[in-house]
Amino acid sequence: MSSIFFLVFFPFIFAFVIAFVLFFVYATPLRIPFVISLFSFCSIFLSSVLQVLLSSLQIKIKDYSTFLLTLFNSYIYSATVEEGIKLLLFYFFLHFFCPDFEKKGGIEGVSPKARDSKISIFLAMFFAACFAAFENISYVATDFRTLPIRMVTVTFLHISIAQYYLYIKAN
Repeated sequence: MSSIFFLVFFPFIFAFVIAFVLFFVYATPLRIPFVISLFSFCSIFLSSVLQVLLSSLQIKIKDYSTFLLTLFNSYIYSATVEEGIKLLLFYFFLHFFCPDFEKKGGIEGVSPKARDSKISIFLAMFFAACFAAFENISYVATDFRTLPIRMVTVTFLHISIAQYYLYIKAN
């Protein structure tokens, strides 16, 4: 039971470490990680709603081909929906809740631009860690058996891919 508890809550531990760095190293206001957590939870909720709406397509595709159903489930139903909603809500968060935060002065020895990019990377990773944690909780409620493999694959993928959101936004 304790290993399952660890698997479910490990992304929260990672998020806590990132929040610690944001708060103590970069003097980020406490409201920022709190609001990011809420946006992350909302992105899980919106992803789930969209996936339920798309589930009717699964039934129709299943009649045609197992291969098409596998492609649909892997690339549209889970990956595109989750990452798209996550990206959209993270940008919404940055645009509406961080404009004043990103204009703050720099830390001694670090230029304001470098400071902002480092903080943005931490914010993106924090958002993704919270997303992965909330997603793990939802999977425990629905399909308990997939949790160990999700821990070593999808959880780390969510966290590692988050920094690329910033590159997409910059271009």
